[in-house]
Amino acid sequence: MDEGINSSTPAWLTEEFIEAILREDEKTQHLQVARADVQPAVAKGDNFGGLLHRVTAEIYYQNNGNNQEKSELRCIIVKSLPSDDWYREVLDQAGVFKREMRMYKVILPAMYKLLKEKLPGVTIPALTARTYTSSITNETLVLEDLRPLGYRMVDRRQQLDLEHCVVALRALAQFHALSVALNDRDPSLMDHFREGFYTPERRHILSPFLQPTLDTLASAVEKWPEYERFGDKIRQIAATSVDRIIDVVKPKNNSLCVLNHGDFWINNILFRYHPKNGKVLGAKFVDFQVSRYSSPALDLQYFIYTSAKEDVRDKSLRHLLQEYHASLTHTLQLLGCGKYAITFGELEQEMKERAFFGLITACTYLGAVLADPSEVVDLDSNFGEESRKNGGQSPMEKAYAGERFRKIFRKFLIHFENEGLL
Repeated sequence: MDEGINSSTPAWLTEEFIEAILREDEKTQHLQVARADVQPAVAKGDNFGGLLHRVTAEIYYQNNGNNQEKSELRCIIVKSLPSDDWYREVLDQAGVFKREMRMYKVILPAMYKLLKEKLPGVTIPALTARTYTSSITNETLVLEDLRPLGYRMVDRRQQLDLEHCVVALRALAQFHALSVALNDRDPSLMDHFREGFYTPERRHILSPFLQPTLDTLASAVEKWPEYERFGDKIRQIAATSVDRIIDVVKPKNNSLCVLNHGDFWINNILFRYHPKNGKVLGAKFVDFQVSRYSSPALDLQYFIYTSAKEDVRDKSLRHLLQEYHASLTHTLQLLGCGKYAITFGELEQEMKERAFFGLITACTYLGAVLADPSEVVDLDSNFGEESRKNGGQSPMEKAYAGERFRKIFRKFLIHFENEGLL
């Protein structure tokens, strides 16, 4: 496999490892890997929750010493923890990898099983990639590669137009509705998805990240002509940001709660297109490391302020929420859970009550989403222990200096000021 190994490939990601995964998944020891090509699955700056590698393996089956005449290809994605020790510890303490493992191996199969029971004979495309069963390691997730199936990402810097946003939010609503039906059947399944990231116990981790990041943003914004006042406004929310974000993500009694994707942004949504007219036909989700059981408004706020194009947010926000609400209500009714449906007015109220989550999302993540290659956020070099000891440059400093971020975020500042959040 040497000719197919990229310089960034982990030492453990070998031909033997790939062969063992495929053998266990297909339940045969006759499978042989002839060769495999291993490459980074995404560009630098396009994924912040782990290492992603795309593996294209040429395989054949050996029976009684005789090899299969024609080889076949298997395309998989291998996801593992990041290389930086400090960042690995942060993710480990938050339980994000265990959470994602449980999503793929317990929750999603339970959702699809429930769907078949509730709607027998109805074929509904899965909302996620298939996971490969493996007992080899608890720190590696192996998924089907959606690219050969026609799914692909949209350039994060360009963000999503109205058509893409509608397809994504309809699918998100179906996922949320399935989680409601699953919780209705077995509430204990949601116990593993109580908030694990923004919690009082993690204040010692959140504060050194969130407050300095907001301070860095304030220093950038106050240099923008006619926007100087926002520097102090951002510093003011920085002082209480950790307490407020911990409070805003909490589920509320007597309100609709769903299993949130948790990181619902453009790079975690893959789209499939009509081969002739290019129309968006469907969407699948990846990356469930910070899934949480709480208000659906959290996923919506996160998506709108990271992934929707400027004109979509400005002109079609209400339309997007209506599309989401219609899909949610319809799916709940199909699943026999119409009693949990909320009115559109109640959804709008949830959005208002969780608006601070949208503000913090825009302040802390939008810069990374819009960053050009020269501005990309490098978590390993800037979040590492050595960099922090040496007073290294903030990971977001280059991103906040980007022209694309400045153009979009100036409108956000006015919007959040008008909403009374700044």
